[in-house]
Amino acid sequence: MALKAGFAEADITPPAGLFLSGAYGTVREATGVHDPLMVSALHLRGSAKGVLFISLDLMFLSPPWSHYIRRAVASHTGTREDYIILGCTLNHSGPLCIRQTIWHSEEQDAVELTQYLEMVKDRAVAVAARACAATRPSAVVWAGVNVRGIAVNRFAPHEPVDVEQGVLSVLDITSGKPIAAVVISGIPASAAGSEATLVSADYVHYLRSSLRQRFGGDFAVVTLASPCADIAPAFREDAGFNAAERAGRYLGEAVADEISRIQKENYSDDIHMSAKCTTVDLSPMKTPSMWDAKVAWGGCRAALESAEEKGCKGLELAAARGAVLSAEGLIALAGVIVRGEIDAVWPAYRTAEVQVVRIHDGYVACVPGEFCASHALEIKRNCSMRVFVAGCINGEQQGWLGYAGTGGGVVTVGANSLHDPGSAALVVNSVKELMAETGAGRDLSVFRRDVAAMAEKDIEQNKPGDKRFPSAGASL
Repeated sequence: MALKAGFAEADITPPAGLFLSGAYGTVREATGVHDPLMVSALHLRGSAKGVLFISLDLMFLSPPWSHYIRRAVASHTGTREDYIILGCTLNHSGPLCIRQTIWHSEEQDAVELTQYLEMVKDRAVAVAARACAATRPSAVVWAGVNVRGIAVNRFAPHEPVDVEQGVLSVLDITSGKPIAAVVISGIPASAAGSEATLVSADYVHYLRSSLRQRFGGDFAVVTLASPCADIAPAFREDAGFNAAERAGRYLGEAVADEISRIQKENYSDDIHMSAKCTTVDLSPMKTPSMWDAKVAWGGCRAALESAEEKGCKGLELAAARGAVLSAEGLIALAGVIVRGEIDAVWPAYRTAEVQVVRIHDGYVACVPGEFCASHALEIKRNCSMRVFVAGCINGEQQGWLGYAGTGGGVVTVGANSLHDPGSAALVVNSVKELMAETGAGRDLSVFRRDVAAMAEKDIEQNKPGDKRFPSAGASL
């Protein structure tokens, strides 16, 4: 059976008054709407199987809500749950949709949040059903777009950044024109900055707008976030909606240019699709005592004051501020443990779901929560076929998965996670095993590369033809 594809989207902009996510320790109540939040769905069906991509312009969902929505979509569309990719864009200007174990000051009103999430579920189901019903003969091709200079490792600039933006381009067989794209982007939707109080999809809004300007207003765009817990927009000091627009439009133009270069004969309508899921048991964080947490905070505070006195700017100053915030989180986490609240939270986060979906000659490796770029690169280097890694899939994990927590004696963001940093390796190994089962994984006994080698290879691939994000003030 030849491939068919269908798309639908709906508005999920929250009502005024909900708290915004992404600025831990800071209460940001939404005061208005800058641009709408959307739920987008793309359905691909070939032979007896179909894959559903569903993207939400949110930071993330809790695992229970994520699974609840996915089950509802499966029930209404007949699509198997393991063939449904439900992801968020890591949007820092959308509503806070989880109960923060640590940052209680940001907790939403339970009734209002439930009402909002039920609306999100209903509209996700509706767009998925419409996408399944509106399919037409199509063909697909995978592509990768290298965009350099748009993102940076916010703690160590020499650490690797995944510059490759994944693109699944969809062609309408009848017209011979591109009609849709899944974009797996390597920057978090945080360009608008932590001071913004307007609801926004951040750069994702402008990415959609840019692609529709090139290919028509009905061009379908589904955006997923590749793992970027340790990544920040490179222009962080220029944060604001102008920065979000610059990033989204530049990324959109890079993706559009790549789609325009693809020849029709490279598309295929006779494709294989398969999916596998597994559950990973995660390890709890070895949490500090309240005394140790306060000592760590004191050291971080002193380091920040020193950085400010030296006139540090940009990423260096942001890292120092992030360390103080993380140390405050450590104190809060120690308090959660002292009060015995951790026992009520941990069962929901003891396990995580890992998902691998194959579409034609490419794979999407889906990992939960906020995952680091270095671990995503390890997955990509370990695959004999083209693979793109998507994060924030199937629920968050109350903090990062994988960052070491401390470096050089200074606490870093992620130290207040519920999970031990070694949990990331458990997730990576599970992805590798799923890849091996599908024939895409390499021989793990002979294929080993460390993060430094990955970064070195990435630098070597800096070709003149790669897109490079312009500096602030430069013309796009």
